[in-house]
Parts: sequence; structure tokens; C-alpha cells
Amino acid sequence: MPEILVGAWESAQPGSNTTLAYRFTGDGRYAYAGVLTYPRSEQKDDFYLLKTTAVGKVDIDGQQLTLRPSSASTTRKDPRFPGDDYTDRPEPLTPKNFTWAVADEVLTLTGEDDLQFVFLRAAS
Repeated sequence: MPEILVGAWESAQPGSNTTLAYRFTGDGRYAYAGVLTYPRSEQKDDFYLLKTTAVGKVDIDGQQLTLRPSSASTTRKDPRFPGDDYTDRPEPLTPKNFTWAVADEVLTLTGEDDLQFVFLRAAS
């Protein structure tokens, strides 16, 4: 694992309702959390929540980064449709491939579909 990748990374744009975070370890493991929230009404606890987590191994080959999850799950809570909610539903353990680059404490992951994700180094 390149030392420059080791640590915590977070993507949270001002005004966004989504936060994505990765933690990479020196021995080639990763943890991921993605959270989407938005209010459903003016009531205090009336929020839609979609949370995805994954852990696994990272393979690096030059600028190619492959995430190989060993576990992954999603939780959904929607106060408008509680009958459709679920907690820790297992997700497919499909590897994800990215091209990666780090410059000035900013990590860019570009997916095979050319979608880019930008992360700032977070305090560990």
C-alpha cells in the first residue's frame, strides 16, 4: 500500500446531503462508509437515511486501485415508507476498480465509467 494513501479520506461537499469516507491501512485493508440523508418534513426526527458500509482488501497496481470487499451492507430508513426499510442488508461483494491520484492532500478516484470522486484527507 503506498504510504500516501494510508489514512482517512472524506468527501463531503458544502450543501451536499451525501458523505463518503474511506480508511486505508498500511497492510492493504480498507473500510468504506457512504451516508445519504435529507429531511422528509419539518419534524425533528423525520429524515430519510441510506447508509452503505464495506470492508475488505485493496490491490494497487501502479495507478490502478481495486477494492475487494469481504463484507458489504446497506441500511435504508424512510419515515414515509417504513414498511420498505431494511437494516444491514447484504450487498454483492463485487470488486470496484478505480484510477487513483493524490495531490496536495486530495485523493481522486476515477471509476471505470469516468465518474470522479474527490476526497480530502481527514484527521485520523
